[in-house]
Amino acid sequence: MKHRNTIDELIYTESSETILKWFKRFISSKFDVKQSETGPLEWILGAKVFRDKSKGITLINQSVAIEKLAGKLDLLKSNPVRSPTIASPLPPP
Repeated sequence: MKHRNTIDELIYTESSETILKWFKRFISSKFDVKQSETGPLEWILGAKVFRDKSKGITLINQSVAIEKLAGKLDLLKSNPVRSPTIASPLPPP
């Protein structure tokens, strides 16, 4: 029996296609899942998510959340200062 409760947001990852299929069947058996609202993760907690599975890359861009916070704190018109940190790519895992 499916519950009338809804899940507003659900984020998951899988280690295999078998586990993914099982999980989707399990969740669908408990809740009404609108297939039109499923798909790859694009946003989480105000951050944009970009994934390239073929390259094994997941990027999270928080610029929207940062700009929103800066606006609330009235920092959008402040004078920026260069960071002394050297920008360099992270080493491979």
